[in-house]
Amino acid sequence: TIPAGGWKCSDCVRCVSCGTRSSGKKESDKWKKDCTLCHACGTLWEQNKYCPVCKGVYRDSDTSVRMIECDGCRMWVHASCGNIDNAKYERMMRDDLSVW
Repeated sequence: TIPAGGWKCSDCVRCVSCGTRSSGKKESDKWKKDCTLCHACGTLWEQNKYCPVCKGVYRDSDTSVRMIECDGCRMWVHASCGNIDNAKYERMMRDDLSVW
């Protein structure tokens, strides 16, 4: 079937989250979400491991990315996507307010 966003050749296809041009490491790995996400990022998306603002996926093991859990939807949002600067982020972490 043709993806909703149209078909793209191997020179044009690119994961919108991580930027890779490969569907995955294994030959059996397939593009996901209408050929917009590589296999790894698509799997994370299916597990709801993406920022609802920028749609970028994240890995729980990546502690260098500053994330805040939303009190409403319970999704994790990049601090920068939530307009939370470094000072406010540090205060929230210190005061154990990682949910907003």
